[in-house]
Amino acid sequence: MTVICGTDLSERSRPGIAAAAAIAAATQRPLWIAHVVGESFALLDAQAREQLETAVRDRLDQETAPAPGGVVVRHAVLEGSPHDALASLARAEHATLIVVSSKGRGDSSRFRVGGTSERIAFEAPVPVLVVRDAAPFEAWARGERALRVVVGVDESVSAAAAIRWTRSLAAAGPCDVVFAHVHDERALLDRYGLEGAPERDVLEAERLLARDMGTLVGPFPGFGSHTIRLLPAGAGPVADPLVALARQERADLLVLGTHHRRGPARLWSVSTAVLRLTPTAVAVVPTPSEGIVPERTDRVRRVLVATDLTPESAVAVPFAFALLPRGGVVHVLHVLPPRETSEARLRDDAAVAEHLRSLVPPDAADRGISAEVEVVHGQVVTAIRDLAERLGAEVICVTSRHQGLARLRVSTVLELLAETRKPVLVLRPPPA
Repeated sequence: MTVICGTDLSERSRPGIAAAAAIAAATQRPLWIAHVVGESFALLDAQAREQLETAVRDRLDQETAPAPGGVVVRHAVLEGSPHDALASLARAEHATLIVVSSKGRGDSSRFRVGGTSERIAFEAPVPVLVVRDAAPFEAWARGERALRVVVGVDESVSAAAAIRWTRSLAAAGPCDVVFAHVHDERALLDRYGLEGAPERDVLEAERLLARDMGTLVGPFPGFGSHTIRLLPAGAGPVADPLVALARQERADLLVLGTHHRRGPARLWSVSTAVLRLTPTAVAVVPTPSEGIVPERTDRVRRVLVATDLTPESAVAVPFAFALLPRGGVVHVLHVLPPRETSEARLRDDAAVAEHLRSLVPPDAADRGISAEVEVVHGQVVTAIRDLAERLGAEVICVTSRHQGLARLRVSTVLELLAETRKPVLVLRPPPA
C-alpha cells in the first residue's frame, strides 16, 4: 500500500511532491516518486536509454528530499504514456493514492488540468489528488491545523467511494469536512411526496434530506468537525454550487467520486467541471471495480410494512417485527382511496388504525420494538413510496400472491419495485 507522485521534474511539479510526502507521512505509507520518460524512449539505442535513465534518476535524487516522519521514498523511471504508466505502477504497488501537480488550465506542464493530469484523474484505478498548493497538506501532516475539506455527496456508488476515502483521510489527521449535496427543489418535493405550495413543505423536505444525507455519511472518525450542507441547484452546471461553496469555506481540498466516464460523456461530468473550474486541490475517487463493500453491517432500524387488512397480507406484519433489533421501529401502513376530510372519514380512519394496532405482535414491547400505525389516503404505490422516504425506512415489506393482493396486486408490487429507491421485501403468504 503506497502513495505515488507523478512528476515532470519541473518547478511546477514540486507542490505535488511535497503534498504526496506529507500524506505518506500522515498515513504511514511508502512514497514512490515517478517520472515518465515517454513512449519514444523505446526507440533509443541501449546506450542512449541508459544515459537518459541515469540523468532522470539523478534529477529525481536532487529534486526530491526525503519525506518527513521516516517515510521510505523510492524513485521510478517509467516508460509509455503518463496515465498508463502511473496506473500500472499503482496496480503493481497496490497504491492508495496518485498525486500530481497543476496550476490550472493555463499551466504548460505535462500534468496540467485539461491535459495529462485530467486523464490520469479519470482513468486511474485509484484516487487521484490534483494539487495546486502543498502548504495546507504539510501543515495538516505536522498537526498544526485541520485540513478544510468539501465533499460532494449524493446517493450514488461513486459518492460512497468519495465518503469512504475522506473518512480514511480524517483518520490520519484532523479534518473539518463539509458534505455538500446539490438538489433541485421540485425534485426534492416530489421525492418526499410534498406539495410544495406552503413554505413549510420546502423546509420539511430539506429537513428530511439533511437527515438522509446524515445517514448516508454515517459516523466520522478522528478529530475535526463534519457538517451537512444542502445547496440549491442553480440554472448552471451542478459543479457551480460546489465550487462556490469550496471558495466560501476556504477549502483546502474538494473531494468527488467519479464514474470514469469516457468520450463525450465526460463533457457533463461534475468532477471534470470541478477539476477545471476550482483553484482548490481536487481529489477524484473512482468506484472500486469490486464495488463498495460495507465497512460494517448496519442493522435495520426502521421498517414500513403495508397491509390491505386481509389475513393473507397480515403475515407481513410479524415478519417485519422479526427483522428489527431492540430499539427498532415498525410502521404499519394501510392505504385508503382518496377522500375528502369529514367526521365520517376521521371515524373510519380511527377504526382502521385500531385494526392495524391489533396486528402488532403482543411481545413487541417486551422486545423493545416500537410500533406506529399509519393510515393515509391516495394511490397505493405513491403513498407507500412517499411515506417510506419521509419516515426514513430502510426496508419496505409487502405481501403478494399470483391472484393478487387485493388492492396490492402483483402488478402493483412490480410498480412499487420500479418506483421506490428502498429495498422491498416481498413475502408469499402460505396457501389457503
